[in-house]
Amino acid sequence: TAAPSPLAAWWTVAVLFAAYMVSFVDRVVIGLLVEPIKADLNLTDTDFALLQGMAFAILYTVLGLPFGWLADRYPRRWLITFGSAVWCTATAACGLASSFSHLLLARIGVGAGEAALPPSAVSLIADSFPPHRRTLAMSVYTAASSIGGRRRSATCRMLACGAICWRTARCSRR
Repeated sequence: TAAPSPLAAWWTVAVLFAAYMVSFVDRVVIGLLVEPIKADLNLTDTDFALLQGMAFAILYTVLGLPFGWLADRYPRRWLITFGSAVWCTATAACGLASSFSHLLLARIGVGAGEAALPPSAVSLIADSFPPHRRTLAMSVYTAASSIGGRRRSATCRMLACGAICWRTARCSRR
């Protein structure tokens, strides 16, 4: 198949950039809600460290390989859509969790869903650009995590104070 037009290729990068930034913010928003979550669910520092780190990272890391294999064989936009649906559902489940085990399972789901994005996105970008343009396109896509990191505090506070505020969390804290 022919490569998409330059406009379509850059539109693809823009959409993937936005998805990657949302996924980055989505995985780190929990860090702004440490104290309210710990108090509400009576968690220890160790419990919370597990929720923030290993619960997310294990499946995110392990599932990257199978999603890469799938991205070579199936429509990548469907893999991204599926992964996004899983991670969004799991994020909503995080807000509804009533115990450590529920929140742990939800965080595992966030990691599993988000694992679909990077291999599918990189493959889509590679197919959308000629070799001499791929480096710039990949750089723009991967900049989403850096920009998301710099903007995470403001963005996460906005999210935390809006639709996904942790039960009775005081969002006005600095």
